[in-house]
Amino acid sequence: MAPKFPDSVEELRAAGNESFRNGQYAEASALYGRALRVLQAQGSSDPEEESVLYSNRAACHLKDGNCRDCIKDCTSALALVPFSIKPLLRRASAYEALESATYSNRALCYLVLKQYTEAVKDCTEALKLDGKNVKAFYRRAQAHKALKDYKSSFADISNLLQIEPRNGPAQKLRQEVKQNLH
Repeated sequence: MAPKFPDSVEELRAAGNESFRNGQYAEASALYGRALRVLQAQGSSDPEEESVLYSNRAACHLKDGNCRDCIKDCTSALALVPFSIKPLLRRASAYEALESATYSNRALCYLVLKQYTEAVKDCTEALKLDGKNVKAFYRRAQAHKALKDYKSSFADISNLLQIEPRNGPAQKLRQEVKQNLH
């Protein structure tokens, strides 16, 4: 006998919540999306319920790093229920993550151009917005190394490896920097 798939809005939302709790964000997002389609097909007049589904799906997008879709869903949720706290906070987090990525990406450009001081500045800004931005730590460590500031480079690599202990490029860079510390 095939497993029964949820088909009511309530069942879909509950299944989405369970998937979210288990860290299965893509699956949860799909379930919330199905719940939204069912709700809209029924001609629902409950903006609160629809807003919650958009907000829940936005949380999935945010967890998956899909900031643009998070912002879209939060905006849809807020159009239905203005000033709802969760979508406001999620949208703000998504905008901050986008801004952090922009600084980190520009830092990469500065590294390629060998403008290491500028790369350090942009990585520092990215890390102010997102203190766990692995790319910003790595790029700032590279820039510090190029500037022969091995102590700062080593500190950034250490911070990165606390977040991602198995990061191969960071482990390699740490060995290179360690040789220059002595």
